Amino acid sequence: MIHFNPWRDFNDAPLQEDPFGVEPDAAQLSVFLDVVFGYCEGLIPVRGFVDKGQGRDGKPNNIWIYADGSAFDKLKTFATWAWREGAALYVIPGTVAAQGQARAHEVIQMQAVIVDLDAGDIIAKLGHLVHYLGTPTLVVESG
Repeated sequence: MIHFNPWRDFNDAPLQEDPFGVEPDAAQLSVFLDVVFGYCEGLIPVRGFVDKGQGRDGKPNNIWIYADGSAFDKLKTFATWAWREGAALYVIPGTVAAQGQARAHEVIQMQAVIVDLDAGDIIAKLGHLVHYLGTPTLVVESG
């Protein structure tokens, strides 16, 4: 495993002005980690990259962090780096056994039902899910 040093690897970028006034929310990040990984063991695959259409190129930055007490600080550091770089941050909602893994068949543990609603009548689809599965513990909105 490559050693992840948050102060060397991700905190050396200069601050950029955020036109939306949005920055990573540590409290929400803590809730997310607890709901999605609170009982999992293994490595959490995380990917940060600039979305297409922003006029900037860059290679993806991938990290794997242990689903343990250190996950919050490491993910918070990585999220802050992604925010400063204007990069998207993606977290695979399950753990894997080894660095370099992140494909569906490599996920060894999940503790949440993940549903991606991003097209069509989202409100109706959410209502359908709530009717049959109950109120969600956590809803993540992005875009």
